[in-house]
Amino acid sequence: MFERLAAVLFTIMISIAFLPSQTSAQVSSDEAKCRAFISKSVGKQVKAAQKAIGKCHKDRIKGKILPAVDCNTISIADTKGKVAGAEMKFSDNIVAQCSDTGGPLGDVLAQFTTCHSPSETADDGGATTDIDDFLEVAACVSAMARALSESNARQILGTPDALAVQNLENLTKNLSKCHAEVGKRYAKLIETAAKVGAKCQKASDASSGPLDYVCAGLDPDGKILKTLNKLKASVTKRCGSLSLPDMNTLDMCGDSADQVGACAGDKIASLVGDGLVAMSYNLDSCPRGFDLTMRAANCSSITNTESDLGTNGIGHDRGGIDATLASLELSCNPSCSVCAATLEAGSNCRCANDPTIICNEVNALDPANCGADLCECYLGPPQPISANGTGACVLQRTTSVSGTIGAGSGQVDLNAQLLADVYLPIDALQPCPICVGDPIFNDGIAGGLCDGGPRNGLSCDTNGDTCDLGATSHDCPPDPGFLVTGSGVAIELDPLTDGPIAKTKTLTGLFGSAVACGTCTLDPTIGCFSDVTCILAGAGTCDGSGHFPNACSLPFNSSCVPGGVGPGGGPDDGVCSPVDTDTYCDGVLLSNGEPVLTCATDADCIAQNPICPGSFCGLCTINKSRECFLDPIAAIGSATGPYQADLASIYCHPGTFSAAINATHGYPGPGRLVGDFALTPRCGECALLPSDDCSVDADCGVNGPCVSNATTWNAPIGSLCP
Repeated sequence: MFERLAAVLFTIMISIAFLPSQTSAQVSSDEAKCRAFISKSVGKQVKAAQKAIGKCHKDRIKGKILPAVDCNTISIADTKGKVAGAEMKFSDNIVAQCSDTGGPLGDVLAQFTTCHSPSETADDGGATTDIDDFLEVAACVSAMARALSESNARQILGTPDALAVQNLENLTKNLSKCHAEVGKRYAKLIETAAKVGAKCQKASDASSGPLDYVCAGLDPDGKILKTLNKLKASVTKRCGSLSLPDMNTLDMCGDSADQVGACAGDKIASLVGDGLVAMSYNLDSCPRGFDLTMRAANCSSITNTESDLGTNGIGHDRGGIDATLASLELSCNPSCSVCAATLEAGSNCRCANDPTIICNEVNALDPANCGADLCECYLGPPQPISANGTGACVLQRTTSVSGTIGAGSGQVDLNAQLLADVYLPIDALQPCPICVGDPIFNDGIAGGLCDGGPRNGLSCDTNGDTCDLGATSHDCPPDPGFLVTGSGVAIELDPLTDGPIAKTKTLTGLFGSAVACGTCTLDPTIGCFSDVTCILAGAGTCDGSGHFPNACSLPFNSSCVPGGVGPGGGPDDGVCSPVDTDTYCDGVLLSNGEPVLTCATDADCIAQNPICPGSFCGLCTINKSRECFLDPIAAIGSATGPYQADLASIYCHPGTFSAAINATHGYPGPGRLVGDFALTPRCGECALLPSDDCSVDADCGVNGPCVSNATTWNAPIGSLCP
């Protein structure tokens, strides 16, 4: 972190020539006192909130309060009224400390324009729906601090399975100690970062510095770094010995000590500590963009990410990929509650003639980077899938992304138009070429070597990881000779949403059965749920004939009954009835526990030994009931805060030119995704290409470093880029 902070200072100095000229009023002594009061009041409120939340969790895990209690909601956790008291004191005293509109402190008031999402209504009590006076400053900042404290707790501490923890505590006390230590340490880190920022800004104000918050990213005495390192060491000590199932029971933001330390530590230090202080001095702007990152966490944690694909049921219960899927440009209303989102160039945009080169024109010619060729944008790096002993490597070109995002709430409603290129696999357990040995993913440094594909043995920077099926990279593309979808098959994620979604089986399939997913009569490479998709594409009508609803023993909806485990553990899957049982080799399991290599006898497993770890695929002992899609096909997403959301989509996947892949994966057929996504604000701009948004230097590549689009480094907090 120290290196990052030093880099920030350096980039501010060297890139000032690239920033627009700005002026800022100087701070008077009265203004300084007012600003110090606001900052101190916010700090007291956040400290009280974190203390109340931590105590509630501790009591809940120990069984002192009911398991149904929501400890991440302050109005419930604040049983002693300490948070409400701090908010009331702030409101009661702010007018005495700060003059009202038009007074000598009008410049301070002008720094607080409109309250931001998810607290956009907190300033609606006055003459306008914007902030009219210092009472509304207190109301807004208090509401935002409360919302952020709750969001942090939901994401970091989660909602542990209290009864399961209590049962496990009969054997060990490590679970409750681990959870309590995380709560204690991340609260201390926020407090430290807030104090450091407030002290720095107070010194600037005392010397009649500018009204702008100038201390974001600074840690002159190393106190934040010291507290961060102590957090990670303490979490490792308290949580390092816990198993994956035990950690998952705690429901924190990671299922290993390292993961929890990184998300609770690095994330809080980079996004929340500075931001809480910055929020006390000005409410400036909304994010310029978001990076949409899927968190499948296959290697060492369990998330809600799940993919169910195809009619045969064998492709259900698959994971996803840990990767940034898209960079989105935002155009927000003043409160950042509704932001129009469109696709913009990012690390997933690559030259068609050289996938190792990042380019800047979305699906258009990019002479500066690609010469006479196109810059093509993808939905993440190559994604490997494997089912029924047959794999496929999928590279999805993103033709467009549009929709809305609530920057402060995490509410998402997007439409993504894709062209999927499906490739034959290298083998069932390595469907795609992989990047081996790269120590740091997505850092712009090609530290690994490609294994497989046309760039076999050449250098690569890993862009995504599935753990089970390998780490993939744009630098390691699949072999063009393995392509089985021609110019690509059209897939529409409409919507990709944080809410509930369902698709009813209204098309007529084989034997008069009802199916949800068809293909267009004039272009079978386009999947559809209704005629609308085909008409808009000039591709005829939506036809379900020749399709099975599910690959159960009987090709009718009545053969699929409730009973399977749906996305994220929900009830949205069915099982075939009468029961269809598939058998699998027991030596190869995905990290979510799902088998992947089908078999009829032990000999089938032995025959596949060369592709298995240790050259042993096990024996043919696993029996699993085949899952199927109910009618309607349903999925549920959820908005969980400004930084993350569970997003759901149901789509149609057309067939490929490979009969084996079609039969194995059940194409054409429906697909369903529920993914755990991170929404990372992009607040800066690339120094040598200001039209490109960024959050870190690696986002810019050769066009870096990443600098603020104001006069100071932007430290995003919720929906804010101060």
